[in-house]
Parts: sequence; structure tokens; C-alpha cells
Amino acid sequence: MRIRGKNYPAEVKVILSIYSAGFLGGTFNHIRGLLQEGFLGTDAPLWINIFWDSLTLLDPLAALLVWVKPKYGVALAVLIMSSDVIINSYAYASGLFGVTVSGMVPMGLFLQSLFATYIFVTAPLVLNRLNRQQLL
Repeated sequence: MRIRGKNYPAEVKVILSIYSAGFLGGTFNHIRGLLQEGFLGTDAPLWINIFWDSLTLLDPLAALLVWVKPKYGVALAVLIMSSDVIINSYAYASGLFGVTVSGMVPMGLFLQSLFATYIFVTAPLVLNRLNRQQLL
């Protein structure tokens, strides 16, 4: 992919494509949630509702920024995923997703945690590779 005259290395293209796909999937889920529940529409505390609804804008922004301004996009990706996993883990432990089952994690939170781990592991690799080629 060539963005603004930048020719990213093949491995970086693959990683950023996975980032984009994940954040666009998150965008879909948050739009669906807004359509079903409405703005600030869940039974969660206000601050959690604000966070979840803000992801409707932040997720597609991250999907775009990883290509256009990768330094900022990768930083936003790390920030979104770390806060999202923490807040959703809190919501699960608090019973906001239903009855908490000891030793069990909801599939959505599990998959989100896998995506977050992927970002945490690959973000330094992407930034180092792009920095070496002066593409940041």
C-alpha cells in the first residue's frame, strides 16, 4: 500500500491491515450497539457508556491513522486496546455483561484481549521498522 508517497514494507502492511480490520470490526460493533441501545443506552455507569460510545469514532480513526500517520495511529491503537480491555474486564467482573462465572471469560472479551496482545507485541516492531526506513 502506498499512502502519501510512503511504500511500507510487506510485513508492516500485513500488521497494519490486521489493525485496520480489527478496528473496523470494532466500529461495526459500536455502531450496532448505538442503533440497538441508543447513545449512553446501557445500564453501565455513565463513564463506561461515554467510553464505549466514543469508540464509535476512535476505532475508525485508529484504522485510518495507522496508515496515514503510523506513529500516532499505533499509539492510539495501544491506548484504545489497553483501556478497552481494562474497562471491559471491569464491566465483566462487575456483572454488567450478565452473571459472572468463575474461571470463565466471555468470548468477546477473550478475542478482544487476543487482539490487544497482538497490538502490544507488534506495535514496537512496526514503529522500529518504519523509523529505520524513515517512514514515520
